[in-house]
Amino acid sequence: MKRIYFFLLLAGWALQLQAQITEFPYNEGFEEEQFPPSGWLGYPIVGNTEFVRVTVGEWPACLPHDGSVAMAQYNSFNASIGKSAVLITPELILGDDNVLRFWFYRSEDPSNNRHDKIEVYYNSTPDLEGATLLDSISRAVNFYPVVPAKGWYQYEFTIDNMGSTHIIFKAISAYGWKMYLDDVEVNTSTLDLDPPVVISLDGTQVYAQQPMNLELVVRDVSDMPEMLEGQATIEGDTQVVEMTKTSGTQGDFTYHGTIAGQLDHTEGEIKFWLIDEPGNAAWSDNYPLHWDWVKPILEESFEGEDFPPENWTVTGQPLTWLTWDDYGLVYYTDSDGTEWEVYPPHGQRQAAVEWDFQGNDQNEWLISPPIAITENAVLTFKTFVRLNNYDYDEYLVRASTDGFTWENLWSAADYPAGVSNYDDDITLSLNSYVGQEVRIAWQAYNLYGGNLWYSWFVDDVKIRATDTLVGINKKNDLPVSGAFPNPFSAFTTIRFKMQQAGKVSLNVFRNDGRKIFERLFYALPAGFNEIKIDGTQLPSGFYYYQLQTSGGTFGGKLIRR
Repeated sequence: MKRIYFFLLLAGWALQLQAQITEFPYNEGFEEEQFPPSGWLGYPIVGNTEFVRVTVGEWPACLPHDGSVAMAQYNSFNASIGKSAVLITPELILGDDNVLRFWFYRSEDPSNNRHDKIEVYYNSTPDLEGATLLDSISRAVNFYPVVPAKGWYQYEFTIDNMGSTHIIFKAISAYGWKMYLDDVEVNTSTLDLDPPVVISLDGTQVYAQQPMNLELVVRDVSDMPEMLEGQATIEGDTQVVEMTKTSGTQGDFTYHGTIAGQLDHTEGEIKFWLIDEPGNAAWSDNYPLHWDWVKPILEESFEGEDFPPENWTVTGQPLTWLTWDDYGLVYYTDSDGTEWEVYPPHGQRQAAVEWDFQGNDQNEWLISPPIAITENAVLTFKTFVRLNNYDYDEYLVRASTDGFTWENLWSAADYPAGVSNYDDDITLSLNSYVGQEVRIAWQAYNLYGGNLWYSWFVDDVKIRATDTLVGINKKNDLPVSGAFPNPFSAFTTIRFKMQQAGKVSLNVFRNDGRKIFERLFYALPAGFNEIKIDGTQLPSGFYYYQLQTSGGTFGGKLIRR
């Protein structure tokens, strides 16, 4: 084995002789399928685990930085303590003022905060012998350098080495979670001559009459001021929006600001004056603002830090550890051996109870807080569930006014056999509970006792006044919309139903708010319509679509694999 790696090392050196980097900045985001990238070298130091290229990470769940296609991974989750590997850049011909920047994913888990880390070196040859250590960075957020939360962080080092130089990333396992590296940049000037750029803007679509709490993430290699100004134009009126810096790390800075609530179906746009400490400045792009719909009586999408959410309850059998919990993307193999990828239909999280493959009894309940029903109302939710399964699993939605007596509202057994793959909202009337407080429960158990045979996923729970929905439909022709397939790998289709013929526009935005797709249809017929989107040229990541008619706006999230 050592002889094989010796020959690989020689081959890598030969390739690097042909891959001398003389033009800067030099960037590597591991987007191409070839890995290590051209001119790079990677091999194990201790053990057999190497750096690899991945497009999606698990343990911890992680997507490539900035929604790009891929990233580098070292699998310390399966590498025992002390195992290590290196990933080495091509030969870089540096000047006398050099800087290295890269992004590293910091993760957290109470049972796995082990001291996995990467060490960063530079050397005149592509190996560790005689290399200079720049620093080490731990995978876990509570080890050096300590950071407040999980996520991608940029790290920067100056390199005092003119001429031939190699950057060496050494991963060292502590048998914890996996480590991810992305977007490596080397430049021969430490001067910052570029203005900041917007990475993301969240909170731009809210319910009518609700304040719009904006979260702006800005990137710059220099420090940023405590305040930025936004210029919002709403229904022709312009106002200044003050954005306050609430956090800032190397590379990314987060700002928050608020715009007062507006009437239903109000639209506007906002742009930001971006300036860093050296004085580099520019206006950002314009980003759309929307106030639509009326705030539901209850809304829960399980995106919070805690589960169950505040005032919700989880109960079940004492011996199983597979009770209701929240998850991101789930790679799920059911009891039939069928493999699924279950994505949250919106946001990053979903509630689920997984089947207990160890055979422990399960009778698992997820129960909402008491909700006062003062007028006719409907309960809606999305679900991924095995319908009418032959293993006698029961998946029920139930309601109670006292917490003891429960009435069935919905059962997966009432449908033809198959899988509900978050296709459509489940809509249930709560009119019989007007004037009462009601709790809603999602109950999963097997009719013959024992364990479940399939997992059940639930998301986007809402209770809305029926009159609110009817009132909107009387005034507007809002479409019922969805994207299929979603997630998608090449093409996706926006399907929607129109109550009457009319003009329709479809816009698709990147995660940072930039529009990448626009279609206008001047006269679509009433009934069901479809618009197909070619996503073959889009990088993997999250996108948002917005469907507009003369009557209103509807939107959703798209995931490109």
